[in-house]
Amino acid sequence: MIKAIILLVALVFSLEVFSGSYFIKSNGRVISIADNGLAQNFNGAFIFPQNISLSAQSFYLDRIGRINIIKSNGEVYSTTLPYHYKNVKEYGGSWLISSGFTFMTVTNQGELFTYQDETFKNDDIIAKGNHYFITKNLTDYQIVTINKNSGTYNRFSAQQLGFDTLDLSSIEQFGGNYFIDNNGVLYTIDQNGLIYQKKNLGFFQQKYQLGGSYFIDQSENIFVVLSNGYLLKTKAPISFQVSRLAENYFITRKGEILTIATSVSEKEIKSATPDEFSQILTKLVSPINIQVKAYQIRVITD
Repeated sequence: MIKAIILLVALVFSLEVFSGSYFIKSNGRVISIADNGLAQNFNGAFIFPQNISLSAQSFYLDRIGRINIIKSNGEVYSTTLPYHYKNVKEYGGSWLISSGFTFMTVTNQGELFTYQDETFKNDDIIAKGNHYFITKNLTDYQIVTINKNSGTYNRFSAQQLGFDTLDLSSIEQFGGNYFIDNNGVLYTIDQNGLIYQKKNLGFFQQKYQLGGSYFIDQSENIFVVLSNGYLLKTKAPISFQVSRLAENYFITRKGEILTIATSVSEKEIKSATPDEFSQILTKLVSPINIQVKAYQIRVITD
């Protein structure tokens, strides 16, 4: 018996800009991915890809100098704040530093905060994720994390964090809200910018495919780092080979787009029955489920 499975897929060549929690198609439609994994063209958001000058997880700059924000719920809007991409010295998913050492952060609610921080003048940024970066000043290493709720930021030395064996100069794998040190110890960062050591979960010593809020091992296990710093391991509903990685979605070599949900609460996890917990894991990774003109319906038969 022939079984027809209809999957909603996007052709990779029809996508022009891939970044963090959204992508922009060649027809100008901005498809944002909310923290619950929902993909949508929010309020008809539109910009031609050639008009993008810089793209990050929570924002993009256009060529007329505006900052465009993607909220955690997927809402997209343009600000009136002028900011030219040539002024950007360093940036990550929810932060940027200008050539004048103005530090800007973006919250989950789409608020912008700016700080004048002269200490960045003497710091070299040696590694970065979407919500953190590691600095070096002579022999002094620090990690700066972004509070995605308040827009503030924190500076920590390894000594201040108090984690045994953590050496900020020897981090080997960097994700958006996590990193793995050279001993295979995983550290996650929650929405408040707090860092958690996950040594109790064992050692992560493979070379992983690193997305923003997830990483994938050689057996197609997907490890999702939730916004509260929790780590959950799950599988995708289909077998896949990765073509592109982003903040909370990835694209397979066949052109399928799978989204990652990160907004599961601590209460949901702790109060879940085994069956409910299994359902939580199942819903973490989903094929995209919206239709726009440039999408195609592919029918797969076996």
